[in-house]
Parts: sequence; C-alpha cells; structure tokens
Amino acid sequence: MSIHPHLPEHDAAPGPLTRCQITGATDLELAIDLGHQPLCDALLRPEQLHAPETFYPLRLNLCPSSGLAQLDFVVAGETVFPPNYPYR
Repeated sequence: MSIHPHLPEHDAAPGPLTRCQITGATDLELAIDLGHQPLCDALLRPEQLHAPETFYPLRLNLCPSSGLAQLDFVVAGETVFPPNYPYR
C-alpha cells in the first residue's frame, strides 16, 4: 500500500516498467538506450568467462510530468544482490 493515497506503490515489480514510479503516468520518454547489459558487480571467475551470461535491457526513461529519470526494466532484488554479492 502506498504511503500517500494519491501516489502508486513505490516498489516496482520485477520486469518492464511502464509507469512513472512517482506519478503513475504512462507517457514515459526514452532518453538513453544502452542496449542489453550484464548486471554490474557480477564478477566472473576465470572458468565462467566462456559460459552464457544473462543480460538485461538498460534504457533510461524520463517522465515529462515528474521529471523523474528511471530505468524501464526492474531486475529482482535477489538477482541483483545474491547471497554471494561481493560488497556488503
């Protein structure tokens, strides 16, 4: 449930983000498209260098209503920060 009755829930579900996280507006504008990238800090061991790696879309959208710049794809927190995450 949102803290403010007129704002959408802040925590975005994993997957494509189609609404502004502040206003809920759907008219997001693409600002930068960096293609598909692996997660940062997903440090590979030498034996993993030739194995398949998961990539995610990395596009920055801008909401004209709120001015909020936000990524258009949400990766699940447990994927971004696994138990062996190198920084604590």
